[in-house]
Amino acid sequence: MTDFLSRAGEKIVGRHVFPWFITALLAALLGLRVFLFPGMGGDDGEQLVFSQFFDWGYQLRNPPLYTWLVMITSSIVGPSALAVGLVKFPLLAATYLLLWRCALIVLDDKRLAAAAALMPLALYYVAWDSIHGYSHSVLAMFLYVAALFLVLRIEKQGRTRDFVLLGLVIGAGLLAKYVFALFVVALLGAAVMTPPMRQRLMSWRLLLTLACAIAVALPHFLWLFQGVGNALIVPPEIEPADYALGAVKGIGRLMAAIIGFLAPLIVFALLVFPRAFAPLGPRSTHPHMAWLSRYFVVLFTVAVIALLFPHVDRLRTHYMFVLIPFPIYLAMRVRAAGYDALRIGRFSGFLAVLGVLIPIAMIGKFVLEPLKCEHCQHHIPYADLATALRATGFQDGTIFAYWHPDPIAGNLRAQFPKARVISAKHPSVQPPPKEAVGQCLLVWPVTEKDIGRSATVNQAKRLFGADIPADVPHYRVSAPLVMGYGRKSSLGYIFIDEGTGPCR
Repeated sequence: MTDFLSRAGEKIVGRHVFPWFITALLAALLGLRVFLFPGMGGDDGEQLVFSQFFDWGYQLRNPPLYTWLVMITSSIVGPSALAVGLVKFPLLAATYLLLWRCALIVLDDKRLAAAAALMPLALYYVAWDSIHGYSHSVLAMFLYVAALFLVLRIEKQGRTRDFVLLGLVIGAGLLAKYVFALFVVALLGAAVMTPPMRQRLMSWRLLLTLACAIAVALPHFLWLFQGVGNALIVPPEIEPADYALGAVKGIGRLMAAIIGFLAPLIVFALLVFPRAFAPLGPRSTHPHMAWLSRYFVVLFTVAVIALLFPHVDRLRTHYMFVLIPFPIYLAMRVRAAGYDALRIGRFSGFLAVLGVLIPIAMIGKFVLEPLKCEHCQHHIPYADLATALRATGFQDGTIFAYWHPDPIAGNLRAQFPKARVISAKHPSVQPPPKEAVGQCLLVWPVTEKDIGRSATVNQAKRLFGADIPADVPHYRVSAPLVMGYGRKSSLGYIFIDEGTGPCR
């Protein structure tokens, strides 16, 4: 087994093999995600709803860049899971490849660089959870690595165009995820504290970086500040004891999120390279290692300061995509700990095998998940349900869809590409109404408690000013779940042929 891992690791090391391995792996995952699973999750479906029209912002929680990219792919292949996948999976592949380029610069060792770039295959949230979830976080992760790469290029060559590109990446990062601002503070702050990097970075050309970042991000932030001003709510006063308890809980969640994001990589590395986690002494004086050490310290400090403010204690593990430079830092510690090429090669082989197992696990998920899942949102046959809805007479107009427990708005957007789709979860995101008179279709998932119908009708009345009688007839369409072993998925609906108010 160890010989097999060594050979696999040695094969991956090559400059020509590694890019092809990553490209083939992510292409396989894209194909399985798009063509095997008929349903989309909340994040992917949400993007199809938002991407119906251009705006400088869609919601206060996330910036709009990912949605704009989905608009571009949707204009080419149509609004579909493929349109979302053609944004997400190239970004994931580019993250691995650019992390590899960064590792080659920092480590100057093709074996260690390959090991570092393969390590995200052992990060659950990167290698697995991002396949069916996350959108803005995936884009931000790529831009984190792009900024890292450009700072390394500036340190090495100091060219003006790299300062400009860094500004464009920072601007794009702020349009991908607001936490990117904390990343910039930590990355550049750590570089300024590291003398060899400070010499190149502290230049008048940093003003070009700032100007480019502002030019890219300013239109959205003008929209954001207007929205924040309109939605500003003064938080209630909090008792000191409750505030202290909230701060402690917030820091606890931060630590849990860090460990959760780095799992199971941190466990594998601890078993294979235990000395890399011990104090390294003089061997840890490499400038790049010092830079990344300071980056993590500054990042953690800024996060703790943010958590000390009231109501800023909600942390989720996928916010920790900002830790994506960790594999390079870990590889530097492995080298400083004196591990030989054979062990590093075996670890690379193990990571490569882990990557190959991911498509196999996706097939297993497709076959086995319906045996235990409650709602099975990735197995809902939306094409069959859409065919049944068309049979009732709906052709074009406005679809207003409830969002819980299944994100049906985005999935119906993929089935009715000419319709105007509005989600009850984001009622403020409304595509411009069409000039022609259209139909109105209210849709909700059928559940045991059946709360969807009343919630959908009441919200439609408020949103559209629709005249919908309390006793209006409602109906149901059903279709067997894909690989559902006899189980069915059902949608309730109200169909108003001539429309009502703006719902047409």
